Amino acid sequence: MHRNQLFGARVTFAYNTLIRAHAASSPFLALSLFCNMRRQPGVSLDHFTFPFILKACSRLQLGMHLHSVILKMGFGSDVYVQNALIGVYSGCDRVADALKMFEEMPEKDVVSWSSMIACFVNNGSVTEALALFRQIQINGSVKPDEVTLLSVASAISSIGAVDLGTWVDAYISRNGLELIVALGTAVLR
Repeated sequence: MHRNQLFGARVTFAYNTLIRAHAASSPFLALSLFCNMRRQPGVSLDHFTFPFILKACSRLQLGMHLHSVILKMGFGSDVYVQNALIGVYSGCDRVADALKMFEEMPEKDVVSWSSMIACFVNNGSVTEALALFRQIQINGSVKPDEVTLLSVASAISSIGAVDLGTWVDAYISRNGLELIVALGTAVLR
């Protein structure tokens, strides 16, 4: 690696670290750091930059504006960036945009599925969340984890479906998932 490239990679890492550190608590500062990063010669954005800045933008309800920048810079097909976009659209009550992103993803991981299920739950689309959970099981390429089940348990408790809650509890046991505190609380509701 050339000396200038190494320096640029280190600066990119430093900016990403600072943006990540401020994304939740100081989103305006994170956005300012992102703008400075874009102006720095020899410093390039990478697939870590966008999920961090999208988190900050979701707090400010600004995430949609970055989607075009992401596409222009060639990160539109990166699964980590796509997952972050689902989260931003969810946080901005743009379920249709989140679903469009999800449906167009050529590669979906457990975070993709969990994010979309949580998007449905957080925006009051419980039936769609449970249908997507059934779809992930039928699909079989991705195994739901504790985070996925937390959203599913939340959906079930919001509609008071005790029989489905019992089924989720059995699913957790059958698949050897760790009963984290939040998941255990959601199942008990």
